[in-house]
Amino acid sequence: MADNDYELYERFHTPDPCIAERERVAMSPEEKAWALYKGSLHRSGWLEWLILPVVIGLWAPMVCIVLVLLAYQALFAPEFDPQRHGEAIFTAMLLSTLLLFVVWVAWNRHRALHDPRLLYWRDLPEVAEVELERHTLVSAFSLWSSDYDPDNPQVARWVDGRIQQMADSGVSQWLLARTAEGRWLVLCERVAGTFRGYGTQVRPAAASQWPLSRELAIAFAPRTNVPLGLRFSGAPLALAETSHWLSRGDLDRLTRVAHHWTFFAPERYGLINSAYVPWLEELLGRVQPGVADSTLPVC
Repeated sequence: MADNDYELYERFHTPDPCIAERERVAMSPEEKAWALYKGSLHRSGWLEWLILPVVIGLWAPMVCIVLVLLAYQALFAPEFDPQRHGEAIFTAMLLSTLLLFVVWVAWNRHRALHDPRLLYWRDLPEVAEVELERHTLVSAFSLWSSDYDPDNPQVARWVDGRIQQMADSGVSQWLLARTAEGRWLVLCERVAGTFRGYGTQVRPAAASQWPLSRELAIAFAPRTNVPLGLRFSGAPLALAETSHWLSRGDLDRLTRVAHHWTFFAPERYGLINSAYVPWLEELLGRVQPGVADSTLPVC
């Protein structure tokens, strides 16, 4: 198992043979744009190959050689005079710097040609297919959270036929939907833009929220759980607006159990495990009595 967030991230974005193959269809233009956008985070090129050697290659070999010479002088040869060997020392520094460049670039080039994750995201837009996981929604409820991150003030959105970076309001809308299978499905949408009450518990305009229908197909990059889009179809589905803002503790727990990233088969995207259903229904019961009752009428 991976031990840190970076390893989890890499594993999550690598095709997993344990994921059962789903229905394959052609990408929509929006899904292809998202594939390109997400694939840009999994590229390895000359710029990435040269950054580290340029940053550390001009001083790290020199520092290492100087430290080795000082240790040699102190431990084995007090009479050693580095100035008498200046030309040899300079040559060693030059060769070690060159060796660092060559080894680092060669290793990264090999990785770019053989790493399955990098190859997968490089080729995905050309494959131009997604896998669909379908759900029939019976009822849906909305919750809200406020979690503005000043270190990540933008959110990517599909606008005017392309992916654009927009200001992140810090507000998220959570959709808790009961499916025809009796499962709880959780979706989350970060709200882009600025509005009165920026960064506080102020709901955005209704136009910022997604339209709901009974039939939902989640489009995934094939053999992964990385979503590239949501396809709603069928009759409209009424949304029970709770106007409830999640506490920090509830937000952290819902984020953890919602299976939106760094989860692995046999878990499924957005579906709550049965062990956490009592907590989720207790949360909905606190928000609005009777909300957790699956017999609520829907339009």
